[in-house]
Amino acid sequence: MASQSEKASVISTLRACILSCKGGIQINALDRDYRSLVGTPIPYKSLGYSSLEEFVKDAPDLYLTKGAHGEKMVNAELAESSAHIAAMVNRQKSTSKGKARSRPPPQNWGSSKWSSKPRYPSSRPPPPRYSAPARMTTPPPPPRESRNNVNAKTPLSITIGV
Repeated sequence: MASQSEKASVISTLRACILSCKGGIQINALDRDYRSLVGTPIPYKSLGYSSLEEFVKDAPDLYLTKGAHGEKMVNAELAESSAHIAAMVNRQKSTSKGKARSRPPPQNWGSSKWSSKPRYPSSRPPPPRYSAPARMTTPPPPPRESRNNVNAKTPLSITIGV
């Protein structure tokens, strides 16, 4: 049988895992969180228990409840030293598990699993395709007069004196 200090250490780590989750944690998720935090599974067998549920029931600070869908949830009693952590976690925004949004399947431009037959029967012509309207063209502006060409438009008048 393991020592009481080892059991207290495991319970302390479990409390940390539980307090980090708003509203408690599922019992199987608790095992995953403990494993990711410590690197080993919860050593309830080496502490003399046959199941994790039995270990949680025997721990003084931990208790089991049923979740909204009937799953077993583990919660921890608040201690003065960890009350501020629980308050911060409870103030966090809850994640919404709304309707799962699915993406449309990707376009496969290379090949098609559909037949290459026309969509419309031959008795009915296909609808007209959209074509962009013709661009309106405006007549070009008149050419600008240059300094050399200023007198080109005025007629020359020459008077010859006789």
